[in-house]
Amino acid sequence: MKSLKIILSVFLMVLLFVSCDEDESQELNLVESAQVQVAVGSSTFYDLTNVSTTTVDLDINVTGLPVSSVTILKSYNGGVNVVEHATLSTVPASVSIPLIEAIDGLGITADDLNLGDNVTFSFRANLANGTTATSQKIYVANLSCPSNLPEGLWTGVNTDAATFGGSSTNASVMITALGAGAYSVSDVSGAAYFTCCGGGGFVVDQPVTILDVCNTISVTGSAGSQVTIADDLANPGSWDPGSGILTINWCDNSNGFCSTTTFTKN
Repeated sequence: MKSLKIILSVFLMVLLFVSCDEDESQELNLVESAQVQVAVGSSTFYDLTNVSTTTVDLDINVTGLPVSSVTILKSYNGGVNVVEHATLSTVPASVSIPLIEAIDGLGITADDLNLGDNVTFSFRANLANGTTATSQKIYVANLSCPSNLPEGLWTGVNTDAATFGGSSTNASVMITALGAGAYSVSDVSGAAYFTCCGGGGFVVDQPVTILDVCNTISVTGSAGSQVTIADDLANPGSWDPGSGILTINWCDNSNGFCSTTTFTKN
């Protein structure tokens, strides 16, 4: 019996030694690699209102093992068609990538670009020891438009004589940015309701919220208005930064008509 206990003890010690030896071997066999670090610069998205000139700026660095270069890869909307964009022989580096160059080789033309699409950039570290490492870091450059409606007081003019019996003006329309291209407008009617029908209880301000998407304006809500005002789906409004004219086409769903008010910044 004692001999059996001794044999079992020796057997367990051997198993324990082998187990520890295997753990140590696995730890020693871990290979350090390189990781690409990506930070966005001053230009963070592609502006669809300036397709020919818009860029995305990236700052690229590498940590870990020494690298000989970093290859920038790209795809459209994260698709399976991933191609090489450029190889940087020196890092850290700051790169500015024009949209026209970003879509080159992806089977995309400028006419195919749509709001909400993106160019996805990924990165491959080419190590000095001859191996490569695909980075876990990516950068998704969205195709969007900046919204630059000036905040403050505007003058709204409504000339819808067929509906309101004449023209009207409100020189104290307040437009306030809500973020992500949304704005509040203190009076969408240009005082038309008050000018027409103030004796019937209508006040000057009929507020709405609007959304500016690539200079196309839509009405998204009318909380606080005396009537239910909505978007004119068949006739979207517009913002012309060149002329400074904001046009809001809107519909009074409470009374079944649509109208137009134009605004200029005071």
